[in-house]
Amino acid sequence: MELRLLHFTLVLVVAACLGNASATTTKMSFEQILELSREIYETEFQRQSHRLRIRGQWESERVEASAHREEDRDGQLAVITITGGLARHPGITVGALALVLCHEIGHFLAGEPAVRGYSTEGQADYYAAAVCMPRLLSRLPEASRPKDQEVPDLVVGRCTAAFRRAARQAACIQTTMSGLTLSHFFAERKRTARPWFETPDPGSVSVVGFATPTVQCRLDTFSAAALCNPEVENAVGRERPWICTREGALPHAARPFCWFPGLPQ
Repeated sequence: MELRLLHFTLVLVVAACLGNASATTTKMSFEQILELSREIYETEFQRQSHRLRIRGQWESERVEASAHREEDRDGQLAVITITGGLARHPGITVGALALVLCHEIGHFLAGEPAVRGYSTEGQADYYAAAVCMPRLLSRLPEASRPKDQEVPDLVVGRCTAAFRRAARQAACIQTTMSGLTLSHFFAERKRTARPWFETPDPGSVSVVGFATPTVQCRLDTFSAAALCNPEVENAVGRERPWICTREGALPHAARPFCWFPGLPQ
């Protein structure tokens, strides 16, 4: 059946073919993440009159993840593609791969700010860490904690202070560390300096663009979103109760100024 492409494809990263000698994600983990994502989000996409289709291309050596819409005789499809080349990259952990998939889901579900019906990069990042990762991690034993990765005291302190329940503290830590891993991967691909928790992006924007300006800004977004706790009174907005507001009780967990407009405080 011929499919008609709608809008445009949002490519997370495309790179040259890479070997898999140091791969950290197995085919079983790859397929498990994709299947769990389908189970968790299929109904939510149906409520938006979309059928979710996640295409896992394990045999592909391309390092790529993308999100786009297609249409066939039965209506609209929300299509997410994840390649094995990305999963097998030595810089990608199981948690980082889950965060990539969550980011692509966020392009469809995170809402405004958006461009041509797709949530912007920053908005998709925030949704990935605040909403999608906790859902996935609760059902991904292999990604329940960072492996062979030292967790800074700063991260542990922030996450234990943000949440009371041990499971949510663990999800916060894993999401934050997955964000660090993924941000370092972006830095490698862009040949720029690695971002760190201690060096937040000092920039601020007056308008929202589709792309996030720096890899440090992406790490800042992942870190902030992981700390957003809707259970804290006056922390989140009413329209989307997973977004911490700057005027609320957890301003440090709000969308950062490096991509979301506002006056730095």
